[in-house]
Amino acid sequence: MARTSHGTAVTAIIASQSGWHGLLPGAEIVHANVFHRNKKGKAVGSAKSIVRAIDWMIHQKVPVVNFSIGGGRNKLIEKYVEHASAAGMILIASSGNRGPFSKKKSFPGAYGPVIAVTAVDRTESSARFATAGDYIDFAASGVGIWTAVPGGGKAMSGTSFAAAVVTAYVAAAQSKLD
Repeated sequence: MARTSHGTAVTAIIASQSGWHGLLPGAEIVHANVFHRNKKGKAVGSAKSIVRAIDWMIHQKVPVVNFSIGGGRNKLIEKYVEHASAAGMILIASSGNRGPFSKKKSFPGAYGPVIAVTAVDRTESSARFATAGDYIDFAASGVGIWTAVPGGGKAMSGTSFAAAVVTAYVAAAQSKLD
């Protein structure tokens, strides 16, 4: 299992209550942890765990999915992302934190059916760490976002947190359509 601070922070931005000012308080959150500890004790994700999570979410009929993760291109994950999109799932992912001059795309955000989100600061300028590229669909606040972490609160920065903001907006719009 990975550290819980990242997942807690992303979840709190989307749907927290109790003073954390989540964008959709009371929303039903379905978690699928894709991390495990490798032989050296480091938290890592795998294509197998991501595919299993996507498959499980399809069967649970999860309408909107946040992928605040990033990595390299993987044909198996791409196939499942396409399958999830065809099943009606809306997929949102962070674009990566490699900086604006990186040539590397961050997946799953760079897959066609996925809404890729980069981060901007309070002045709506591109965050210095945020990956840029032709696969980016939206930009949202992702610098100094005050959010919950285990044991309290913390200002967090990254495209993961910008993706959480867009996920909340998409989920709110989706709920209005249902």
